[in-house]
Amino acid sequence: MFATVFFIIVFLTNFSIVGTEMRLKRLSTHVLYCENFLPQKMLDDVYMDILQNRTKFDLEQWGDGSNTFDGVSVQFLNHNCGGMGFWIGPEDQQKMERTPVLSLNEYFFHQGIISFATQQKNMVFVDTITRPMSFSVHYIAYNHGGYYNWHKDKIDGTIFTFNLVLNKGNKLKGGDMLFMDDGEMFEIPNQDNIMVAFPSWVDHAITPLESDDGKDVPFLEQRFSIQYQCSLDGQK
Repeated sequence: MFATVFFIIVFLTNFSIVGTEMRLKRLSTHVLYCENFLPQKMLDDVYMDILQNRTKFDLEQWGDGSNTFDGVSVQFLNHNCGGMGFWIGPEDQQKMERTPVLSLNEYFFHQGIISFATQQKNMVFVDTITRPMSFSVHYIAYNHGGYYNWHKDKIDGTIFTFNLVLNKGNKLKGGDMLFMDDGEMFEIPNQDNIMVAFPSWVDHAITPLESDDGKDVPFLEQRFSIQYQCSLDGQK
């Protein structure tokens, strides 16, 4: 399904946030990447949050099946995503107690990340993160056979995406992130506790996942994505 991808990841800059193992890298003009993103206690809490919400995961839906990308009407098919997921929108968040996942903005919008993006002159990121915004939270679980075909997140006013990847089981092969940015294609290997931030108009995909025995792995050993899809206040 996916073309062979030549690895062109160039780590232009490293930036460590004092007191953590969080290491930020810029992978392309617009894509920021961070290893060991959450401290262990917060990581454990996020996994518990996912477990408590396991009954909410369902087949991904694409509205009425039509939308417009770059001025061109296209047909979205449900098989665009081979994962299970659910959303928590801004209005729903106001009715809920703070959960570990709904507290991730304290990590996504960390001063160290803002400083790193400023030093890298990634002004799309800086302009977004320093303005009043709201965000929709998207949980996605990928088991054996899961994937996400090429797409953009720029829907309903979304302008920036923070994506936390969780994969503590390591029993699934594949699940790498593919990006196309400024005419270049690159790949981010599937790992546990990494964060990728990018403008929502950047094309990206998830390569298919497979288990050794061709069967689903236990729930918490799947590959999870926790996305914050950000919109400027008043635009969604």
